[in-house]
Amino acid sequence: MNSDAEGSLSDIKAEAVWDVFFTRLSGIQEYGYHAGIEDLMWATDQLNGALLVFDWESLRYELESKVSEWTEVIIRHAKSEDAFFPSFQESVDPEEEAYTQFRERLT
Repeated sequence: MNSDAEGSLSDIKAEAVWDVFFTRLSGIQEYGYHAGIEDLMWATDQLNGALLVFDWESLRYELESKVSEWTEVIIRHAKSEDAFFPSFQESVDPEEEAYTQFRERLT
């Protein structure tokens, strides 16, 4: 590959990293919007300006402190709503439960 092609490839990779980052960040913000969690809805405000210059290293430093915090907020909310981690009894398929009870009656 010539240097122009290599430069172009590195630009494409850098753009892809930002695309993935913004996709993930928008998912966090969207969850915050629907769940009514302001801290997630305005997640970009918690990054201390690291997005102002699109500097990945600065942003990575800020994300290291936020990712586990945001994850915990989402899991705690999902559990409180019994939405993502339902209790075992509620996670049983009703048809499967009926079939199991039927089979038990036959034996």
